[in-house]
Amino acid sequence: MSARSLLLVAIGSICTYTTATAEQKDQVNYVPEFSCSRGPHSLRLPKSYDQLRSIGKLKSQKVIATQDWDKYKTHERELLFDGLRLTVITFTNDKARYVISGAEITDRRWSIAGSFKIGDTIEEALKSLNARRNPKANQIKVGGDTDSVVFRVVDGRVVAIAYDCYTG
Repeated sequence: MSARSLLLVAIGSICTYTTATAEQKDQVNYVPEFSCSRGPHSLRLPKSYDQLRSIGKLKSQKVIATQDWDKYKTHERELLFDGLRLTVITFTNDKARYVISGAEITDRRWSIAGSFKIGDTIEEALKSLNARRNPKANQIKVGGDTDSVVFRVVDGRVVAIAYDCYTG
C-alpha cells in the first residue's frame, strides 16, 4: 500500500466517525463535494448585502468583529431574522459585497438551504449527500474540504440546519 493510499484510508477513518457522550450522540460524514457556495446543497442567498438584509424582517443585527486591512476594514456581522441567523463578512471598500460565514435555519419558512428543509426526515437530507446515519445520533455533520453543515435531529426529523462556510 502506497503512502498516499494509507493516508487516504487514515483520513477516511478519521472523517467518518461517531462520538458519544452521556447526553447526546454526534456523527460526522466526509463528503468532499459539499460546499456552501456552489452545487445543489449550497445556500441560496441574494447577491448584495442590502438585498440580503431585506430577505425578511430583520430582528437584530450586530458587528461581532472588525479587522483593519491596509486600505479598508472588514466587519463580521450577525443578522437575526425569525428562524434564521446569518453571519457574514462585509467590506468598507465595497458596500454591496459580503461573504457568508455561517447560517442557522430553524424555521421551515426559510428555503435557502439548497435541497434541505426543516421538517424533512434525516434520511431525506442525507440521501442526496450519500451520507450515512447513526440512528442514535441527534446531530449529524457533513463536511467537505472547506465547508460543512450540521443537522440537528429530533424524532428522526431535521429541526435545525447550520452551515459553516470558509471565508478565505
